[in-house]
Amino acid sequence: MKNKESFFKELFLNLQKNKISYTILRNSSFISNKDSLGEIDLLVKNKDLRKLKKIIKKNINCSKRNETIDLTHPLLVLAKGSDFICFLDFQVKGVGYCGAPILKESFLLKNIKKEKNYFVLKEYSYLLMLFVHNFIFKREKDYFKKYEKEFYEIFKRIDKKKLKLNFYALFGYKNAGKILNNLSHKKFKELNLMKKKLILKHLSKNPFDSFKIIYSKGIRFLNYFNIWSFFYFLNPFKLAPLVSFVGTDGSGKSTLANKLKKDLDIMGIKNQIVSAGVFSRIKFIKRKKKGYSEKVNSLKKENLNSGFEIIARLLFQIPLQLKILYLRKKGIFVITDRYIYDLITLFGTTRIWKNLTKIISQKPTKTFYIFSSPKSIYGRNKELNLNSIKKVQNSFENNLKFLDLYKIKNENLSFATKEILSEGWKIIKYGR
Repeated sequence: MKNKESFFKELFLNLQKNKISYTILRNSSFISNKDSLGEIDLLVKNKDLRKLKKIIKKNINCSKRNETIDLTHPLLVLAKGSDFICFLDFQVKGVGYCGAPILKESFLLKNIKKEKNYFVLKEYSYLLMLFVHNFIFKREKDYFKKYEKEFYEIFKRIDKKKLKLNFYALFGYKNAGKILNNLSHKKFKELNLMKKKLILKHLSKNPFDSFKIIYSKGIRFLNYFNIWSFFYFLNPFKLAPLVSFVGTDGSGKSTLANKLKKDLDIMGIKNQIVSAGVFSRIKFIKRKKKGYSEKVNSLKKENLNSGFEIIARLLFQIPLQLKILYLRKKGIFVITDRYIYDLITLFGTTRIWKNLTKIISQKPTKTFYIFSSPKSIYGRNKELNLNSIKKVQNSFENNLKFLDLYKIKNENLSFATKEILSEGWKIIKYGR
């Protein structure tokens, strides 16, 4: 994966090479600062959107998200590199209110300048864009605080008469004077109260934009009540990823599962950790509770009691498998610490039981087998038996191909974490 500097340099060069007109609207500072998590809003020509999607699809650092905010926000991209995670919100047609552009893309893309190796808005167009974005598009009354300092640094040095003419062209003479007066005295409450009046003024000039607003509000309604997840649930071809962590006790499964969860949380991807091992709480099984060394291969013997216990463990896996399926159908990325495969690798089921265990369980999108040297594991947990650790590891090694396990060496936690997160990103990009 590329680092932040090389990713953005390559992305913008690619846009220019493909003659895609664009400008960064907000938060260009993320490109050069040291933040690892950010969001950048960009504007592209509507006619270039198809070309842009092809570029994004080919970029190994980018994953297209399914969310659509409104007609002017058709493409949300998650970009991830070796040292950053960033949401790229690509907009078209302009900046305005709920699918109705007030500042047109033709105006904005004419008023740009090159900064380093990318394009940003000139001061006048940037100031107008921030006003429309913060006091017309956004609901939050205090959202402007994020841009207030930057806004007024520009506001102090620009020609107020020219700015008033821009407001006049957009919202009429009376509104232009009020806007400028409120901005000059930092009357943000009054500016927020003008929102409806300014939208109506725009619609009086552009009545057909009313249909765009109605359509976009419909999209927002579906997003707000998460209706898309219902359609996701009904689609037989849609299933969120399932990632399982398996290995001996003390190998680091839980630590790495939580690391993956944290990364998914940062990226805004719904996820849940599910405990999916075969260690049952059923009373008649619990009475047979054994130490780690006694569990190893404890069901391998062909006798009546072990057969009943295998059946019981498999039966009580059914509700768990249904729970995992339900979460995946809702679009939730499921992570399991352990899995039903423990029946094979730890308890040592063989023959028909081994195949049955695999058949009745969902195949994970990726199953990580976490491996550490027996001495290393024993050093972390002296309650474990060294010989039992070796037996379980041998069982995993013998079943690598049968269970399609992806082996991760965990002698170095930092290295193992990077490998897990890298594979997790591939699943997000290609496996959803």
